[in-house]
Parts: sequence; structure tokens; C-alpha cells
Amino acid sequence: MKKRSALITIIVCLCSCFITAGLVKAESYGHAAVVKKDGSLWAWGTNRYGQLGTGTTTDSRVPIQVGTGNNWKMVVIDGDRTFAIKENGTLWGWGRNGGRLGDGTTTDHHTPIQIGSDADWRFVAASGSHAMALKRDGTLWGWGYNYWGQLGNGTNTDKNLPVQVGTDRDWQSLATGGSHTVALKTDGTLWAWGNNYNGQLGDGTTTNSNLPIQIGSASNWKFVAAAGSLTLAIQDDGTLWSWGYNQYGQLGNGTTTERHAPARVGSATNWHSVALTWGHALALKSNGTLWAWGNNSRGQLGIGTTVDSHIPVQVGTDTDWQSIAVFGEKTSAATKTDESFWMWGNNNGGQLGNKSLITELEPTPKQIGFATNWRTVSAGSGYTLAIRSDGTLWGWGSNTVYQLGDTTKINRYSPVQIGTDTNWQSISAGGGGLSAGIKDDHSLWTWGQTQHQPEQLGTDMDWIQVSEGFYGHTLALKSNGTLWAWGRNDMGQLGTGNTNDSATPIQVGADNTWRYVSTGYRHTVAIKSNGTLWAWGGNWAGQVGDGTTTTRLSPVQIGTDRDWQVAIAGQYSHTAAIKDDGTLWAWGNNDHGQLGDGTIVEKHAPVQIGTDTNWQSVATESYSTVALKTDGTLWSWGNNWPNEDKKNPEKFTSDTNWQFVTAGYSHVVAGKSNNSLWSWGDNENGGLGLGKTWQETPLLTVFPSSFSWDLFLPAIVSRRHE
Repeated sequence: MKKRSALITIIVCLCSCFITAGLVKAESYGHAAVVKKDGSLWAWGTNRYGQLGTGTTTDSRVPIQVGTGNNWKMVVIDGDRTFAIKENGTLWGWGRNGGRLGDGTTTDHHTPIQIGSDADWRFVAASGSHAMALKRDGTLWGWGYNYWGQLGNGTNTDKNLPVQVGTDRDWQSLATGGSHTVALKTDGTLWAWGNNYNGQLGDGTTTNSNLPIQIGSASNWKFVAAAGSLTLAIQDDGTLWSWGYNQYGQLGNGTTTERHAPARVGSATNWHSVALTWGHALALKSNGTLWAWGNNSRGQLGIGTTVDSHIPVQVGTDTDWQSIAVFGEKTSAATKTDESFWMWGNNNGGQLGNKSLITELEPTPKQIGFATNWRTVSAGSGYTLAIRSDGTLWGWGSNTVYQLGDTTKINRYSPVQIGTDTNWQSISAGGGGLSAGIKDDHSLWTWGQTQHQPEQLGTDMDWIQVSEGFYGHTLALKSNGTLWAWGRNDMGQLGTGNTNDSATPIQVGADNTWRYVSTGYRHTVAIKSNGTLWAWGGNWAGQVGDGTTTTRLSPVQIGTDRDWQVAIAGQYSHTAAIKDDGTLWAWGNNDHGQLGDGTIVEKHAPVQIGTDTNWQSVATESYSTVALKTDGTLWSWGNNWPNEDKKNPEKFTSDTNWQFVTAGYSHVVAGKSNNSLWSWGDNENGGLGLGKTWQETPLLTVFPSSFSWDLFLPAIVSRRHE
């Protein structure tokens, strides 16, 4: 992982350009962008003009990577444009142009295009009308609209290429408003130029200036932010000052009266940094508290209401806020010291970056992903259960018969925690509205149907594995190697030698050498400690695998091999298994090519799928199969509605970092090595955790801790701890 400690030092003095308003229409705001710790660049939200930089004009409600490079240093969004600087000092821009990208043209660009050929750019700031940038030699440059003199070059002529502001080489940081610019010099003096209609330059007048003019005589300014027609700045004694437009109380002084010169905000002396839009402000104090004020029509203040505030109000009570950012007019973001990423406010373009947040506004901070990793996941019939590394249990999707266990019958379209226990070890989501799980103390818990939340099954404390079927039967293993079954048994799926249902666990035979079990629709497969494979239950398509289509009421051995590693009973009538040598085998129903042998002919005994010997795990849906290889690639075959079925394994994506996969009746959930969780397939009841959509390709369900939302980027973030 790349280190960027050097950049952190720059941030306090440079983090000042906080997006715009002024001449840009509100409808243009709706995208966000960040650079991760690894130097990769990600963007999401509206994309009408290609401002996401992905080569299309398709919106995205989840972060997507811009290109494949990992050498980005900082990024700033500007209405319908995006600017970024790479580690090599080159400057890039994309999105809506009109002469404001600085590439010498007026052509929109859907992917990043380099601005000139210089490789010594240090910082860029942009508003709705113009952009300004600093070079490493301390010179200041600008381009774009210049009607108000906001470029500071002594003229009022627009420029579609960067032009230098005077000849000074002691510029340290800057911020751009809607049509004005403010900047700090290395001697601590503050300067401004451009539109001054609302007194945003801070010189006590409303006279425009096309050249930099000093604001007062103070030389202890350390931080400045600008947006729209207002400016905020912090002095080195921790005091906060504001001036300019104030219709919504965004100056934070308790009034809605504009100020034409810097006026102090309150009496606090521990202000650290501020992020600003034309209508609201976010600020961090040195004690880690988060504050907001101004326009709150979309909940952008994060205080749980949509009521404006004319003075700073604390956002929650947490004291571990680390960095802040504003995306567009009414969307706010922040990170905490644990690197978790939070967003709130306007979400009409999906700019909150999480498709599970389906509301158009969010008035309180919502974590985008989780700070800790997902450890175990199980996909059931229209719903999903998962365990986090802290041992907490979560669920989402269909909940019509209490299968999530959250005491309600409300479908959940994003993960909700089930209870408060932190000792869950494994879970199994099945069909028929039944779920089961085992805790660290090896107690067994079940829920669904008449049980509205997890309840312990008996008092035994030696359970090690449980598998919920998709027709109402359950099997579980104990640490002594015995196998137990209960539930429906109309086709002998319990393996007890009869078709009698059982409401309580009954032992399957007398053997104590079982080590693994998997339940499907109405059949069961299991492996003994000697590597032999056994199956029983419904067998109308040969899914038992004993060469017949005869229903089996008790376990029958499948062949004589003793090298079976894992076997999965399908959610309808096929089975797949992997041997110790990494070969993949399948049998049973094959009408959609779900066996993967190139045919649609059902098989009544195991047949090898291809010749590869690097299969690692396999999961089965009702009419399809997915499997993972040891090289981290993911493969799928079978039913591919609405497209043509696949009769042979085909690589699902080009990614090589898949780590595990599980399948429900008609949806799939898979995890990558970076601990991110992805899902696709049927989502009618929210089983994907992505809102109400059918998703044919993987979408990120929740962002992992390793997504590293470390927003140290000068143009959009202020950090509390350097």
C-alpha cells in the first residue's frame, strides 16, 4: 500500500476549494469522486456529461473506478466537471467543457484528458465558472470564465488554457467560489479577486476586482474555503471568520445578513478546518467533533431535520471525526479515525454512493459500507444472512415469514442487524422461511415461520455445522461425528428410513463419522471422514447420484471413491461436488446446462466437468451453478435468462480476487479478497441488499474496510489529524 504522509502535511494549508454554485445549475450537481489510499480514482453519481470519467454518460449509484491507474494524487469536482492531479504532477480534466476544462477546446470529454504538458502541478481548485491551480514553484494559474475578473490576470477575458496570475511565486493555497477566488500566501496574508457583489472578497466593499487585493492586514491566516458568494477562513489561533452571502445563515453568525469584511463566528478557538458549499458549511474542531450550519433543505447538515441553522450545530456526539467533504450543493461526507466513510444529504443522483440507500435525501450520517469485514455469508430463497468479523449477525431481503429474525415481517433492502449478540459463528439461510445458526459456544439457534427471532434449539452445546434445505428440512452435525435431521420428509430427505416429518432432531443412522452435510430442495448429500460421498431423498432427475432415479429414504454411497472434499445439493434437482485433486463433478437435472458438461442431458451419476484441477468451491442455484477456482476467478453456467443458457463453465468476470461464493434459489452473493461483498440475480424482495432491481452483473452490496475511504485529498477534504 502506498504511503502519502507527505501529502497530509499539505492538506491543512491547501484544503480550500469546496465546490461552487454561482453560475452552475443545481441540476448539474450529483456526482462525487475520491482517491483511495492505493492511488486509484473512483467516482459515482450523475454522468450526463461524462463527469465520472468512465468513458460513458451512464449514471452510477455505486463507486466505479476511473481507468486502471493507481497514481492519482488528488481530485476535485466542479459541477459537471472533474479535475485531478497525478503523482507525476500532470493535471487532468473531464466532463462538461465549454472552455472550462482548460484543454484549449470546448469539447466535452468522457475520460480524463491531460491539461497541457506540464508535470509540476501541485493543487487544483474549481468552481462552476472557472478553475485555479498551483504549481510547485509557487506560481498561480487560472482558466475558464472571467467575466468578473475571477482569473485574477488583470483582464475580464475568458481563457480556455491556463494563464498565470501575475508573477508572484509565494502562493500557498487557494479556494474558488462561484465567480471569485481567494488565496493565501506563505507569509500568512489573505488575498481575493473576482465578483464582489455580496462582499465575498472581504475588503469592505462590493467592488469587483480582476487583480488580487489583500484582505486586511492580518498575517496569521492558515486556512480558507470559498463557495458561491461567500468565504470562510481560520486563523492560526483557531478562530473562525466568515463574510459574503448569507441568505441561509451559512456565515454561521446567527443572522441572514451578508458581511463585506471578515467577522468572527462565535467564540470558539479550536476550529480546525471547514468544507463549504454556497448554502451550507461543515467544520471540524480539534477535539474531533463535527459541526454544520446553513441551508438544510435536503438534510445536508446531518442533524436529523431539514431545518436551516444560522449558527454551528454539532452533528451527533461523536468525537472521532477525521475529515470532511462536500459534494455538490447539498451532499455532505466525512470519515472517522477508523477510516469508515459516511455520507448524508441529497441523494437524487445516487451520489451517496450506496445503492441500498434508495431515498432521495438522508438527514443523518449513514455509513457507506462497514468498518469491519464480512466473515460468513449464506444466501437463501430471496434473502441473505451474513456474519461480520465482530460476530454480529445481519440479514436482508425477503422477510415475509420472519426468516431474517429481526422480529418483523418487513422486507429489508439493505443489511439490518439481527439482535445484539456478538458470538455468531456460522449461519444457513434456506427456503420455506427457515434459518439457522451456530454460536461460538456451539449452541444451535433457529428462526422463521412461527419463531420471530433466533431461539436456541435444545440445550446441547456440541453443534458444529447446520444446513437449511429449500423445502423445509434441516440437517446438522455434532462434534462427535453424529448427524441429525428434522423438518419435512416427504421424499426421505431426512435420511431416517421413512417419510415421516419430525419436529425435533433425530439421528441419521448410528454412524459417528460424518464430517460435512448439504441440504437442497428435497435431497441431501453428505461426506464422511473417510472421504466417501453419500446422498438420499428425492431422486427424480438423478440428483442423488447413485445411477438411478429411485427415491432413497436412507443414505446410499455414491460410487466408491474416497477423495470427496465438498458437495453441494442444488436448490432444485442437481448436485455438484469437488474432489481433493481439484476436479469438479456434477449430476442430476441438466435442462438448462447447469451441470456444465456441454449438454442438456440429465446425469444419474457424477460426471467430471472439464479437465481442470484447480476448482476450489462451488455453489448451486435452482437451475445454474457458480464455482471458484484457486486462481481467484469466478465461473458460472446454466440458466442465464433472459440470455441464452450456458452449457459449459464460463468466466464470470475478469477479476482474479474472488474468495468465496454462495447461492440462493435465484441469486448469488460472493466475496472478494478485499472483503467486499457482491451480489446479483433476482432482487424482488431485496435479497441483494441493493434496492428493488434485477441485477444481471455484480454490484457492490457493502463496501469493505479495505476500501480505504481515506479522504486526504486537498481539494475536497479537511483532515483533523495531520
